Amino acid sequence: MNDLLAKLSAAHFGAFTTRDAYDCGYHRQSLSQLVRSSRALRVGPSAYVDRDRYEAASPERRHEMATRAVVRTFDGRVYASHYSALTLMSLPVFGAPLDHIHVARASDSLSRRRPGLSIHSAYGAGAGLLIGRTPSVNPALAILGAAMTCGIETGVVAADAALAAGKTTVDELQTWLRRLSRHRDVTHARKAVQMADARSESVGESRTRFLLNAIGFQPTPQEDVRGGSR
Repeated sequence: MNDLLAKLSAAHFGAFTTRDAYDCGYHRQSLSQLVRSSRALRVGPSAYVDRDRYEAASPERRHEMATRAVVRTFDGRVYASHYSALTLMSLPVFGAPLDHIHVARASDSLSRRRPGLSIHSAYGAGAGLLIGRTPSVNPALAILGAAMTCGIETGVVAADAALAAGKTTVDELQTWLRRLSRHRDVTHARKAVQMADARSESVGESRTRFLLNAIGFQPTPQEDVRGGSR
């Protein structure tokens, strides 16, 4: 990988596109050679990652790199969404199938699915932001989308962490819930928001609270338990 492409890729957390490679002096044959030499890995049509960086990363960071590369191929027409957006925000993605990427259109109601990628319809004004140069839906939408796609537990884990880190608020979650009221599986998202609690300090705590709630208990996180006096 030449210096120009290495620097561009590093600026995008290890991700780059065919156009990026061509802009940095590569052509079709030399880009193919870059892949054959194991210095780059193709993660989607026209989407690539730095192979060394990818192979050294955790599954979540690998998904983040692939998401950034795929989103970049759309030239601003889509945002990272659902649990794919959560990886950009370093929020937990418990229970998510990390071999599949989710994006949402910036301004179109058309949705589609292809191997390894779901493209959702646009969410409307206020949905997007930039995270490390990559367009993404906001944290509230990412959480709700993850819950709708992967289930209530996934949403609770992400919502707890986001609330604890100050990346979203209950009011923001409720506002977007109202806007998504007609979406499929929104009941999963609604339940995740109802159960969310910023006092849970880890994925394990969030999951334990979720499981206890499922069998009829209503635990209180960080409850101060004192021993009896003698």
